[in-house]
Amino acid sequence: MDAQTFATTAFLTLFVIIDPVGLTSLFLGVTDHLDESRRKAVGFRAVLIAGGILVTFMFGGGPLLEYLGVSVAALQIAGGLLLFKLSFDMVL
Repeated sequence: MDAQTFATTAFLTLFVIIDPVGLTSLFLGVTDHLDESRRKAVGFRAVLIAGGILVTFMFGGGPLLEYLGVSVAALQIAGGLLLFKLSFDMVL
């Protein structure tokens, strides 16, 4: 996979996960009492914090999991079990 394809795939995946379009109404509702300049400052700060967390785990997540002895297969199994439990609870 070349760098451009990887970057596009990573961007689209993060865009879908973060869902900025869906979060717009939530952000506006939470910051309704703030004036426009303060709302922009809060939004900018939130983007910086979220970006910092993403970059930290992008570079440090693999070594952290390796240090803890957690494999990708174990994460996939745990995620599948969690999704199964959530879906089972929704059905009942």
